[in-house]
Amino acid sequence: MNSIVLTAARLLFLLSFLGMLPENMKTQNFITTHLEVNTGKLENPVRIAVLSDLHLYEYGPDNADLVRTVHDEQPDLITVAGDMVIKKNPEYGSVITLCRQLTEIAPVYYVHGNHEYDNITKLSSRIGEDLRAAGVQVLDSEWRTITVNGNSIDIAGIPRGPRRYNWTDQVMMADYLQSPNFRLLLLHDPGFFDPRITTNPDITLIGKPIDVVLCGHRHGGQIDIPLVGGMFHPDVGFFPNLTFGDNLVGKTHVIVSRGLSDHNGLPRLNNPYELLIITLK
Repeated sequence: MNSIVLTAARLLFLLSFLGMLPENMKTQNFITTHLEVNTGKLENPVRIAVLSDLHLYEYGPDNADLVRTVHDEQPDLITVAGDMVIKKNPEYGSVITLCRQLTEIAPVYYVHGNHEYDNITKLSSRIGEDLRAAGVQVLDSEWRTITVNGNSIDIAGIPRGPRRYNWTDQVMMADYLQSPNFRLLLLHDPGFFDPRITTNPDITLIGKPIDVVLCGHRHGGQIDIPLVGGMFHPDVGFFPNLTFGDNLVGKTHVIVSRGLSDHNGLPRLNNPYELLIITLK
């Protein structure tokens, strides 16, 4: 059975590359996906908008369509899970413009993805400084305690993926995991919770006392096969897990956005771009 599914998936992937899929099977615009996550640890509900993997795309002039949708959802917090830019491309003005508008809706917390990280280390990008100047809280391997709707929440961010995890991240996490409050972690890459990626006990976050994690990176597995899930991601290969939605790993809710755009030219099928709206309880 697995070989049949794999063969069919590879055929769909090939047809997508060749541009032979019907137009109505291709992704257009973005959807808004609502998730409710019951942790039993919050006194009052917290509504969070999650943006990820925009890759410099704009929905309307200055992302007006995206901003309007976020505004209408009335989130308590807005989180950005990275890869809003494109590596080797020094431009990021549209991201600053977007995030400045988002700060007028709710507090914005941003964690870099691998594309921002590459541009910071290789192109000396100043996106972090410019985001902060725009009023965004950039969590660059750091954490802080915030109060939202009467709840004390310890929010943290790791800007690097498992293969680049370093002592700065380790020191921060050791301190963070001692905190007494509800723990919300922003990661771009869910590989920290994927045993196919992370087996080093010093790096994996599987089993750690983290309540909710917000991620992106895996682009929904490119092709979402009904009853099977995402089909491919370069980090993992065929049939990766943690490609979208709410995934319970141990006692941690690992919530993964399908992302708002692409950069790699790989096809998407049955896998819309999405804005995530999460209600934590």
